[in-house]
Amino acid sequence: MIYEQLRDLGGFDFNTLDQYVFVMAAGLRDHGREREASKLVDDFKNDIDPEDFYLLSQVAAFENQVELAFSYLEQVEVGWYNLNYCALNPAFASLWGDDRFNAFMRRNTNRINDVRQRVNQLERTGYLPAPMNFFSNQEVLDPLSQS
Repeated sequence: MIYEQLRDLGGFDFNTLDQYVFVMAAGLRDHGREREASKLVDDFKNDIDPEDFYLLSQVAAFENQVELAFSYLEQVEVGWYNLNYCALNPAFASLWGDDRFNAFMRRNTNRINDVRQRVNQLERTGYLPAPMNFFSNQEVLDPLSQS
């Protein structure tokens, strides 16, 4: 019901909303409202793309289907934002103490660091403009100017 109300309000980016669904569901579960938590996650599940292994891993972990969650996570590469959130996301609480979760975090941390190093190298060699150089060389348009 809560998820349906949020969805019906419209204008939500559901990739952002998913993070709040699990926080809300965990809160409901922690306060003895397991049926409402399950309903919230079940409603959310119906809108997940079957190829979105990151969201599917969250659902499986939240539902304590640990092996299924890890089978999805093996196929997932997350960016720095979602990686940081994995350590806080209550959906993954059932996985936090598992060595496979730590390996998932390390694998993605290493990949992100490798990309950062490559971007820095490309900036230093001039193949990519460094952000400070890129923006300082751009002409700023004044919307009030008469051109």
